[in-house]
Order: sequence, then C-alpha cells, then structure tokens
Amino acid sequence: MVVLFLGTFTVNAQTNNTIVNDNSSWAILNILYCFAQLQIKIGNDTTFCSTTMNNEPPQLATNLSITGGIPPYKYAWSAKINVYGNKYCYASDFLNDTTLSAPTFKSYLPNQSWEFFTLTVTDAENNTATGVIRVRFSSFSLLLGYMTYYVNAGDEIILSDITIGGGIEPYHSYFWSPPDDLLTPNEKTTVCKPSKTTRYYITVEDSVGCKGTNHSCDIVVQPSELVKTESTQNDIPFINDGTLFWKNTENLPIRICLYSLNGRKIKEVYPITDEYSLKSDLFAPIIYEIIIGNNRYTGKYIFN
Repeated sequence: MVVLFLGTFTVNAQTNNTIVNDNSSWAILNILYCFAQLQIKIGNDTTFCSTTMNNEPPQLATNLSITGGIPPYKYAWSAKINVYGNKYCYASDFLNDTTLSAPTFKSYLPNQSWEFFTLTVTDAENNTATGVIRVRFSSFSLLLGYMTYYVNAGDEIILSDITIGGGIEPYHSYFWSPPDDLLTPNEKTTVCKPSKTTRYYITVEDSVGCKGTNHSCDIVVQPSELVKTESTQNDIPFINDGTLFWKNTENLPIRICLYSLNGRKIKEVYPITDEYSLKSDLFAPIIYEIIIGNNRYTGKYIFN
C-alpha cells in the first residue's frame, strides 16, 4: 500500500540583492511502502473418505486465503500424530509435499479421530503467520463378517449378524447387491430366498457420506439331488449310518467342513483315512462339505 503525504514549505529566492519570501504550497511526494500484517485462513475442519485415495487423493487447504505480507510466500506443513500407542507420525508421512500451499494426501490417517495440521507461511521479509486445520478420515477397516450359507433351492435365509468397523457413526444407509431374491435390500438385515448360488455384497454409508463395500456372504444353493440323509455306495462320497465314506486312490488332500443349517461353520477337519463319522460331537442336522483334491461335494445329514 502506497501512502502520499502533502506538505508546504517556504521558498527563499534572492533577486538583485532582494530576498523574496514565497509561501507557496508545494506537493511533496514522500513514497513509503507500508504493507499490512501477514495473515492466513486455512479453512474449515474437514472429513475425507479413505476410499478416494486410489482415484482422486484428497487435497488439504484448498480454500487457503493469504492477506498482507510481501510475496513470494513459502509454506511449511507440520503435524505430530500418535498412531498405535507410542509411535508418532508426521506431516511428511501423510502429505506428498509439505512445502506446497495445498498438498495432497499420499496415505490416510489410520484413526477416525480429529488430528491437527499446522501451516506456517513465511513472506519475502521473513514475516510469518500460522494456521491450524483439523482433519480426519472415514475408513471402513472391517466392514462385514463373511459367512457361507448352504441352502436348498426355495429356502429362505436371514442375512444378519453384520459386523461393521470404522466409518463415522451413525450409519446412514445400507444396500445389498445384487438385490435380486432379497426382500429388503436397503436394510441391514434382510431375508434372502436365492434361486441360484450368489455372492452378496453390502454397501454402508456413514454419517458424513463416506461409503464402504465388501462381500458379506456366499449363498450356495444346493441341487436337490445332493441333499440326502443317507446315500449308497454308488455315490461318491456316500453315507452309511452317519459315517461319510469316500474313495481317494490318488491320495489327494482332503478337507471336510461342517455347517449348521443357517450357514455357521461348526467344524473343519483334515482326515487321513477314507471315512469320517458325522456323529462326532454333533447332535443336530448339518450341511457337510468334502473337498477331495479339486473336487467338491456337499450334502445334508439329519441325525436318526
């Protein structure tokens, strides 16, 4: 800012030994460069979605405002963030360049809590100004508890017991996909009547609009011909008096998984013989899954 000062002075002129006093007003231009105090405004506290990191990394302080001072300006971002107990991380651990006015995040903050980032601006005359902004990330660290359910064609099953970790609560909405064969695809708990084997996903939106998606469950619809209480030696494998038999002439690895009728895994075994008693420690109808090498067989056993 330039300030002009106007003043008056007296001119003493001497002509033919005569002194003439002329009190005329003369404009005297005194140019002083006077700059306002350096001030900055970073902007409002901001919540970012961690899911944007892969496509469009979020940018810090996009609304930065600087007044006063003498350009050019220098920028320095700083932070000290406690992660996982006694370990500290700094601004350079999260920002791509701490000397930019509006750097981008190269990694997101691991916690859901607010963290402080400080910006120091220095002008050409080494005058400084600082500002602070609070930042947090919404990230879904554990979105869903994954389950596998074995059902018969036409059976109904309730999809529930969903574990959601992360996000900024309260959660705003839920959406199951594909929505086919679902009674209420926009609710956390829904009734499913699958017509075919399907992998279902759920998308959760939190209170700040961030979303997380993950697969929740596989619904395996068993063909009716595989659902048998007992089977004969013509079937591989087959059941006789609650014992599961199979042939493994090539000595392939074998794994047996047992599930309740609602899909909860009860047991997983790796037998070394060619038979296994389904009655071992179990007293309810079960779904069995036996994997011999790359071949998979399933069925239902109802105790007599």
